[in-house]
Amino acid sequence: MPKLFIWTIFFLLINIETSMSQKIDKTFFKVINEITLEGLLNNNPLNLKINVDKDENFIVTDFALQQVSLFNKKGTLLKNISRTGRGPGEFERPTSSIRLKNGNLVVAEFSGEINIFNSNGDSLLASYSTPVFPLSSIKKVSNNEIILIGRMQKDRNHNLLHKYNFSKKQVTKSFFPLPLNNDLYSRILFNIGELCVADLNSEFIVTAATPLNTVYVFSLDGSLIKKLQVDTDLFIPIKETDKIHPSKYASYLSSFSTISNIILKEDSILLQYAKYDIKNTRSPLSGSEIKYHLAKIDFNGNLLSEIENVTKLFSINPNSSNLIFSKDAKENFKVLEANVKKL
Repeated sequence: MPKLFIWTIFFLLINIETSMSQKIDKTFFKVINEITLEGLLNNNPLNLKINVDKDENFIVTDFALQQVSLFNKKGTLLKNISRTGRGPGEFERPTSSIRLKNGNLVVAEFSGEINIFNSNGDSLLASYSTPVFPLSSIKKVSNNEIILIGRMQKDRNHNLLHKYNFSKKQVTKSFFPLPLNNDLYSRILFNIGELCVADLNSEFIVTAATPLNTVYVFSLDGSLIKKLQVDTDLFIPIKETDKIHPSKYASYLSSFSTISNIILKEDSILLQYAKYDIKNTRSPLSGSEIKYHLAKIDFNGNLLSEIENVTKLFSINPNSSNLIFSKDAKENFKVLEANVKKL
């Protein structure tokens, strides 16, 4: 499949405007705080990833504007890191940013490049080239090790998770092979914006291939512990298909759900589902919507509860375990910190 189409689909998935009708249902959530991220230029939640560090500061990765922004817990802008380019300390299409336990800031690029900055982002400490492309996200294991989420082009097993060691400057283990045969889906799987989501704690990793409503639990060394099949009507499974005409790709992408986020809590696992509604296949960005749903399961895969039509779930506050959602806003971008009441 031409690379041009790969980029077209990826950008399509990050630029569709989300439905403005979605909101946080106060029956299920108690909104603790509403925070305006002052000075954030991009108000499309699909282009953003937001993590919260141990000091409750916000780390915002903006794929479209190619920058990383640091905000304090009140939403005041501390710094923009926007060194566009391909050299050390510069980045193109950043996909994820995390803070290590030592306070250093790690920025991952779609191309597989990794840059480590000091805590306030004004000094480059190290740069690494990894074999993972596309690299959709990263998760911290320790100050010396992270999990890369994405594929390695020469990996015949299409493993989606990779342990990367900074000292060794290499991937030390790849695991979680893609549990779908790309040939049975008109080879469109590799064109999904994010093919895998994952979260971890000090004991294990939870992960999922985004077109499947199945959660895999691994130990931190990459050994499979269990596989959890989730049963919910809120998730529409992907269907096998023969060769699709390019004009029908957008329609096919809107025919199934994906898991857009997974969050590991002490007593449960949260899954956010995304359903694309591409109404105009000739002009996919015109009038298209995404609907988000949320499900909570236990560690045996049992569905505990589910909520329809919520906003995008970004992350979790590591101190309070409150969830960080987007709040639809056309101008100033706002996030909601919400405590779960019934979910």
